[in-house]
Amino acid sequence: MKKYGVGIFVLVLLVFLSTVLVSAEPIKLGLVGPMTGPLAPYGEGVRDGALLAAAQINANGGIMGRQIEIIVLDNQANPQETITLVNRLIQRDNIVGLVGPVISATSSVAGPQVQRQRIPMITPTATAVGVTRVGDYVFRVCYLDDHQGLAGANYATNDLGAKKAGILYKAGDAYSVGLRDVFQEQFIAAGGEVIDVAYNAGDSDFSAQLTRLKNAEVEVVYSPFYYEDAVIALKQADSIGLDAVFIGADGWDAQELLDQAGLAAVNAVFTTHYSIDDQRPIVQTFLTDFQEQYGRFPIVLAALGYDAAALMINSIDRAQSTNAQEIRAAIASTQAFEGVTGQSISLDDNGDPIKNITIIRVIEVDGAAQFEYVTQVSY
Repeated sequence: MKKYGVGIFVLVLLVFLSTVLVSAEPIKLGLVGPMTGPLAPYGEGVRDGALLAAAQINANGGIMGRQIEIIVLDNQANPQETITLVNRLIQRDNIVGLVGPVISATSSVAGPQVQRQRIPMITPTATAVGVTRVGDYVFRVCYLDDHQGLAGANYATNDLGAKKAGILYKAGDAYSVGLRDVFQEQFIAAGGEVIDVAYNAGDSDFSAQLTRLKNAEVEVVYSPFYYEDAVIALKQADSIGLDAVFIGADGWDAQELLDQAGLAAVNAVFTTHYSIDDQRPIVQTFLTDFQEQYGRFPIVLAALGYDAAALMINSIDRAQSTNAQEIRAAIASTQAFEGVTGQSISLDDNGDPIKNITIIRVIEVDGAAQFEYVTQVSY
């Protein structure tokens, strides 16, 4: 009988130790994005932000006594590779949630995979409307392109008091045309008048279009294109004396805008995801910790990667579970989550964020152009 007693004791002890070891295993999340190729800076930014969010949580004891592990895989921005990697993460690595993918083309193919296998996904940066429409397991923390079009129009009418707006946009460009359409509709709905002029890809002379806007005495010029074209437009507007406030979109959010446009950019504003001048503690801690961890300044995609990972981890904590279905429910119920890219983020029925959008202004400091945080506006 003593032998049987010892055997049972050993068996119970082994079961107990096994349970302890299992509970001590990390909670695994996957992250898929381009870590090589021309889009590598985007993927690396998202990766670094997400890893920082996990490191901060782990330094404070993790979740439910377990550490967070993020498994990073390189999809080279390739949709077919994305499908392979997502399936690997779910079936072999047993992740409970996916952060990413980074661009809309790869997020659009990852969504159906996670939906079918019931694993929640939060993309930091995919802005195409259809990404989150595939089912209730797919979410995002970035605003959609049409959201910033609305925010730009609201800022023009509510904050600047503009009644007449010009729109300079790139014909045939989905990003530019989409933002133009939303801004125009919202501005007119608010009682304003719009004069829109287009240019073609490859054009480097906007003087005719800008002169028309000057003669129309517009108060603002909505300019939904990337910083390369913004530099041209701002310089040429300055040279002809067009006295209107240029309002850009997140494609303007680059140091190169300041370096290349210089003082011609002063007084221009644009919508973007966050500002380094936002004095909220979460923003300033993120900036400090990121620079300490990586020895460089974060790009905006790093902030979005941070928020996507932080929201996923926060949802696991709120669910107090590693069950994917329970985590999904916690993500869907998110209300007033404070992120680097939003002071109070909630998710709508489509899994898209409801949050304010940051407005940045270009100012002159000691003879040089510099970005300045202005405010946050809704859409």
